[in-house]
Amino acid sequence: TGFWQATAKNQLFENFTLGVITFNACWMWVDTDYNGEDALVNAHPVFQVAENFFCAFFSFEWLVRYMAFAKLSSGLQDPWFVFDSCLVALMVGETWVMSVVILIQGGGSGLGGQASLLRLLRLLRLSRLARMLRALPELLIMLKGIFAATRSVGLTLTLLLIDMYIFSIILRQVSEGTSSGLKYFSSIQHSMYTLLIHGTFLDNLTVVWSDIGRDSFIVAGLFMVFIVGGSLCVMNMLIGILCEVVNAVAAVENEELVLSFVSDKVTEIMVQQEGQKGVDGEFSITQAEFLDLLANKDCVLALKEVGVDPEGLIDFADFIFQDTTQEDPRSSVKMSLSLPNFLEIILQLRGSNTATVKDVVDLRAFVTKIITRSLRKFKKLAHQVEKAKRSVVSPTRSRKDDTSASSRIQDKLKEMISELQNLSKARSEPSLSNGSVKVKVLWEAAKHLSSLGDGISADLQSLRPALAPE
Repeated sequence: TGFWQATAKNQLFENFTLGVITFNACWMWVDTDYNGEDALVNAHPVFQVAENFFCAFFSFEWLVRYMAFAKLSSGLQDPWFVFDSCLVALMVGETWVMSVVILIQGGGSGLGGQASLLRLLRLLRLSRLARMLRALPELLIMLKGIFAATRSVGLTLTLLLIDMYIFSIILRQVSEGTSSGLKYFSSIQHSMYTLLIHGTFLDNLTVVWSDIGRDSFIVAGLFMVFIVGGSLCVMNMLIGILCEVVNAVAAVENEELVLSFVSDKVTEIMVQQEGQKGVDGEFSITQAEFLDLLANKDCVLALKEVGVDPEGLIDFADFIFQDTTQEDPRSSVKMSLSLPNFLEIILQLRGSNTATVKDVVDLRAFVTKIITRSLRKFKKLAHQVEKAKRSVVSPTRSRKDDTSASSRIQDKLKEMISELQNLSKARSEPSLSNGSVKVKVLWEAAKHLSSLGDGISADLQSLRPALAPE
């Protein structure tokens, strides 16, 4: 499958295929206007050559894509491939099979009205233009937005229909006996037609308005009220609904495109580096492999293109691959991540992302977990230091010096425990409702605890002989 996959993934081959699809759609125009024959064998040689070229090329393109699958049965799981297979089968049947059948029957069409029906089936080739949606994702986003807004558009048009029905009854009764009423509002159906064409679509509005105004200012005023409510309000509201839905769909689709782009690029680089996939055909990424990826120029460019800072990721490497099941958050044990989980974490670190309530809650949960662990360890350490203080005996140091070091450690531990307890109370303080203020408080407390921890480590070095087992 190497040659076939390389050909199917070749950008030049893909662009040429899209060009042939576009040319085939344009050729349908020429064929419809200038080819009057029902059977291809009776058509002008130019049309025969063109049809055979299109049939041969699309058959070759189908064969390339079919042979590119690692498992030939996987083609049935690809909707685009199944769709193209049906189109190629119809084209082969129309261009080659039917031509052979007609030649066997004596060279005439021999199909009667069925030949015209067969020509109509050629219109299915225009559906190949749907392939261009893959090359122009913006068009696909707009179509998905339209489908997503179907219900909202339907409700808006229902509101417009109700508005037209109410005003048609009012105008039908008010304009009774006038020439404009007979001309524009002679019945409910006629009134709704007038309101739709002239009041909503604003077709020839000046003439209609002048005719109604000459007969009755009341009817003209009611007609203007409908225009303001129907054409200006409801129709513009419909435009706003479509814009909102398309924006929402575009955000989701762009996120999926970004994820797909980064996933394909990372997978391609890892295939080049590793040469094989992990368990069940999926990659698992370790911290060492992650750092190797950041050394790859193509990977760095891909991350920058989606708004991720590769240099900043190096600082977050320990955090990304930290094994949360370990008791010590500074443990050297690192876990591997599956490719989807890895990409999800990476895309969360984009600089364009805004902080959400979930981010603040996750931060609070993480800090609370660290505080709980620290309190438990500090209390245990304080108990050990107190025990060592009572039993410290060192031939090279005076008891007074050991007691002084132990007292300093104990004082710092008490200060750390007090700081942690105050920090726990500050998490629920109403005055810290702003997320950025909470983060600042937590950061200052973390720096203070870090400095205290460094002091304890220095004092413990002086008590190493006393803390050693006898």
